[in-house]
Amino acid sequence: MLRKFLFFMVVFATTGTGFSHENHPVSKVIERIKSRGVSYPFRFAFIGDSRKSFRPGDPDADSIFMIHLRVLEELNPVFVIHGGDFCMRGYRSEYEHFLSMIDSFDVNLLPVVGNHELYAPEGPYMFRKIFQSEICPPGGFWNHLKAFFLNPFNVSKGVRRFSDPCDYYFDYGGYRFIFLVDNHQSPKKNPKGGYYVNYYLSEKQIKWLEQKLKEADSLGLFKVVVAHVPPYIPGHNTKHCLGASYYYPKPNYEKSHTKEFTDLLTKYHVSLGLFSHQHLYDRYVYNGVTYIVSGGAGAPLKRPLQGPPRGGSFYHIVLFEADSTGYIKGHIYKLGETEPDTTFDFVVPPPVGTK
Repeated sequence: MLRKFLFFMVVFATTGTGFSHENHPVSKVIERIKSRGVSYPFRFAFIGDSRKSFRPGDPDADSIFMIHLRVLEELNPVFVIHGGDFCMRGYRSEYEHFLSMIDSFDVNLLPVVGNHELYAPEGPYMFRKIFQSEICPPGGFWNHLKAFFLNPFNVSKGVRRFSDPCDYYFDYGGYRFIFLVDNHQSPKKNPKGGYYVNYYLSEKQIKWLEQKLKEADSLGLFKVVVAHVPPYIPGHNTKHCLGASYYYPKPNYEKSHTKEFTDLLTKYHVSLGLFSHQHLYDRYVYNGVTYIVSGGAGAPLKRPLQGPPRGGSFYHIVLFEADSTGYIKGHIYKLGETEPDTTFDFVVPPPVGTK
């Protein structure tokens, strides 16, 4: 117990020192984005899963990620979304390593948290402290301390620890971008070290998401929703997703609220759902919503869900061009290329009912 207390004190006391503020916290990045002004079509990019492999001999993830960053600097989007999994386990040293790369990056970057950021004891706290210190509801020292020891957790109602990452959003250029946390550190310890991860959106998160989508409708905004783990898509994406039979809490299809999630995206005519977690590229339209999976930023590649032009297994960047009427063009840039592979070009039309 004393060792755990001392560990917590070291993390709490040292986190936030020694870092520059180039691409964190996200509140400052969003301020920079909004101060840039809007020129249509505006560009934003999506990448995900830049973590290192656990297997020796796999391609070097850092080298791949840095190549992507240099290409993105040349493409010069207004911002880049990172879909999560930039750590292996979520230790402080891994967060520091990621910061050393993105703080030398001249394009605005906004992350969501992936499961690999959450296995280490300090993982959730590190993400929140570095990236979300100014946007998450305040917790305070004693709340962090209480959470660290007692680990209060209620999956069904969405009671989360004060140190957990939180959902956030911002509006730009007539679009609302919503970032969700759909993987959470479990209170159950892994015998190999660290903690397990649960995959779900809580009832509280579903209610918050509907509120933000409804509000976006009232403001006439187009909508983009981002999370790390893709939802269950019947007949297409049923493994390594919210609702997968082997994910916790079980039964995951019900407890993850994956159906409620996709139903909301359809109900409120969301233009894009952006996800990572699966190490591949995939584009699929389900109930009127375009779902993109991009996990090609450096982690070892996996077998694709479908072939070109809607899928593949290769390292890549997804670049979007969004206009004022809701049309979004998508382009795929393979590793090191400054011109898109036009085989994969696509268009997301404005949602039905918009002008």
